[in-house]
Amino acid sequence: MKSRITLGCVVLIATACCTGPLAAVQLLVGSYQSNKHDDNEIHSYGLATADLSYKTSSGGLHTPRAGVIGPDGNLYVTSIAKGEILRYNPATGAFIDIFAKDGLAGPNGMALGPDDNFYVANSVGGGELRKIDGTTGADLGVFATGPHADHEYNDLTFGPDHGDASANGFDLYVASASGGGQRGVLRFNGSTGAFESRIIGSAMKPGPLLVGNDYLYIGDQRGGDPPVQRYEWSSGALSVLVDLTEGADAGLTNVAGLAFDANGDLLASSFGTTGDFNGDKVARMNISTGAYIDTFATVENPTFLTVFIPEPSTLLLVGSALGSLLTFGRRRKRLG
Repeated sequence: MKSRITLGCVVLIATACCTGPLAAVQLLVGSYQSNKHDDNEIHSYGLATADLSYKTSSGGLHTPRAGVIGPDGNLYVTSIAKGEILRYNPATGAFIDIFAKDGLAGPNGMALGPDDNFYVANSVGGGELRKIDGTTGADLGVFATGPHADHEYNDLTFGPDHGDASANGFDLYVASASGGGQRGVLRFNGSTGAFESRIIGSAMKPGPLLVGNDYLYIGDQRGGDPPVQRYEWSSGALSVLVDLTEGADAGLTNVAGLAFDANGDLLASSFGTTGDFNGDKVARMNISTGAYIDTFATVENPTFLTVFIPEPSTLLLVGSALGSLLTFGRRRKRLG
């Protein structure tokens, strides 16, 4: 098995020997304003500076919903409307190819597994998680199905194994947005795909999931309050992180993406429901208190948030910030 960084919180310290300083780390943001092809974009911002590096809509980009850095260091984006996974150069935004299509029916959330394959939530077909070969894009079949046929999955992520022992040491956590009392976060065995439990049953409509050292962060795509909650791994307790009654300036409505910024604080993409894109943005909140800090970027109808770290020759990794930025991310060479 390849060497990998799992759940550690890290800071990237730029040194004289480092060819990939923190200033080069990018936040990639998906955006689609409507169902028109020309209204779909990927935006790249400096994570430390919030400066816009590029925008791209190449490759017939349509309704981007999830963005994942793959085992080859490229960006993979699900198109829910076209039933495809597109591949891009994350440093330049250049379109590479349509990576995968077979077996995909409204691909929504996506995660890179510890085996370097992609795991995708199909929004058409009812509670189906498919496995896609991380090298060839071939459909490897159904990895898991939910306990109810009408589950609608928004996002998924691999995290620490707290259920039945998994051979690879991870569980797969899935946000279920289904109605009928089935909303919440489901846990599956990370090796076999066997359903283990619903760890969170909530009135919220769980959307993006973000793994940290101590918590699983959950965004609400319903536009409700609270917009962000967190689940503590050790105790299983669910608590409110962002409460609009306490932090109305954040103005979070529908949370579609979560990420950590360069200081380890929380970024959340938020889009409104009025159709005029007022208030659409990537907001920044204090990771401990949930208090609104500022608007990182203004993006119309932002969806996924993905951190891209250019491959350096040497990195000094120090614990205590940028939680999980390297989770299952660029794993080769960095640990060598």
